[in-house]
Amino acid sequence: MTPAPAFPAALDDSRAFAIARAMLDGFDRHYRLFLQASSEAKARFERADWHGQQRAQALRIE
Repeated sequence: MTPAPAFPAALDDSRAFAIARAMLDGFDRHYRLFLQASSEAKARFERADWHGQQRAQALRIE
């Protein structure tokens, strides 16, 4: 994964910058979680670990 470009610090309002930073941080966190879950699901599929797949899905839903 390539690093994200530098976040522009030229926002005039510090509140706008804080909101934008929080949104970007949240997106990055959930994107990492998505990549991790997808990778683990692929590995379970390749091992035919159907029970493991069911457990992982149940944990994600909870």
